[in-house]
Amino acid sequence: IVPKDGEYTFILDSDDGSRLTLDGKQIIEYDGIHGVGRPKRISVQLKEGRIPLRLDYFQRQFGKGLSLAWSGPGFRRKRLTADSAEQAKDLQQAIASSSVEGLDPALVEEFKSLRKQLEENKRRKPWEDYGMCVSEIGTNAPDTYILTRGSPQGKADKVDPAFLSILGGEPPAIAPNAQANTTGRRLAFAKWITDPQNRLTSRVFVNRIWQHHFGRGIVRSPNNFGQLGEQPTHPELLDWLASNFVEQGWKIKPFHKLILTSKSYRQSSLASPEALAKDANNDWFSRFDLRRLSAEELRDSILAVNGKLNLQMYGPSIYPTLSKEVLATQSVPGKGWERSGPEDQSRRSVYIHIKRSLLVPMLSNFDFPDPDVSCEARFITTQPGQALGMLNSDFLHSQSDEFAKRIRAQAPEDLDEQIRLAHRLALARNPSDDEVARSKKLIEQLQTKHQISEDKALAFFCLYIYNLNEFSYVD
Repeated sequence: IVPKDGEYTFILDSDDGSRLTLDGKQIIEYDGIHGVGRPKRISVQLKEGRIPLRLDYFQRQFGKGLSLAWSGPGFRRKRLTADSAEQAKDLQQAIASSSVEGLDPALVEEFKSLRKQLEENKRRKPWEDYGMCVSEIGTNAPDTYILTRGSPQGKADKVDPAFLSILGGEPPAIAPNAQANTTGRRLAFAKWITDPQNRLTSRVFVNRIWQHHFGRGIVRSPNNFGQLGEQPTHPELLDWLASNFVEQGWKIKPFHKLILTSKSYRQSSLASPEALAKDANNDWFSRFDLRRLSAEELRDSILAVNGKLNLQMYGPSIYPTLSKEVLATQSVPGKGWERSGPEDQSRRSVYIHIKRSLLVPMLSNFDFPDPDVSCEARFITTQPGQALGMLNSDFLHSQSDEFAKRIRAQAPEDLDEQIRLAHRLALARNPSDDEVARSKKLIEQLQTKHQISEDKALAFFCLYIYNLNEFSYVD
């Protein structure tokens, strides 16, 4: 109702589509693309009395909503839209009653029908599996333009696909192929990446593998081979390895063998005084850098030693058993973490399901990287939680029991041989006579002083073996 003749200003603000119609004439349109974030204003001359007003509005999820206000002679700005959740509920009730003046009966019925369909769909059981799909545009790719301020309507210069000029790239030459079903752009990009003349790809790749075995790469900044990164300590070696890798057909297994059989890899971590004086940081690889196993390597080694490691390949992720204290940290307790069977739980760590808010404690203790960010090289830390987890976690105790069962089955009724077998399986060497004597004494004291059974005492001995630095480090 217009209180008196005069000029009135309407202010409309929304982040999606909206349209204001006054007395059958559209006065404001907000398309949700142009002018986002700036309320639209318009001033019109109105006469006293009733004037029909219609507001059409579309809102996607998580938008800021709709705001409509007006001002005129004798009053300041007043809101015409609901400004609280309660008022929004009142509007829903008004539509449900269909008795409010100004509501189109046909639209009210359509609203009720759609709302009923929505409630029915919510009650339906969702599909078990959802498939991601990618549409193929065919052999002719649409033109690409620079979009001014990111607006799809703000097309500027046309651009064609090309490689980075700083890397010596030029526009790709895509030969026409009558049999092709695609544009050929991705194939051209893949060929450029793996071109024998493009040494960057092979250098980065072999440096990564070198880092995996030695704990650090020939280039210490594996994600940065530019001027701001570290310079290679052995540039000629890096180039030779990259060339050899390409000549061998980019085959990874022979490259692993090449490194593992090299003199550099087979060196001891013991350093002579002369080597420490000349090469304190071991930049020249005068010795092997003492390297602790990664979180995944450590878990897999524990399972391999007791004979429970499941080498099955492929398939879905696995879910190790987590304590109730860890599961209590979920945003929705009881959901988001399944429980795999014993066989699956013994599979390699690469198959463990990664949930950013619910990481496996053993992996986290040993510097498993944050899944939220890229990790070029893992930080190796030493902190109390690692020792506490290795001594007290349910996982280590259960695996120690399995380790004890294995050595007991392979060397029954012979404690000395059980001790030697445990050392050979875990440390890849025979123990000294002194180590055998000390291990026997430990097992006997556990039985006599702490009243522990023979089987449990042997399991505690296996737990001790797992906690040796020699087991966790490559030296």
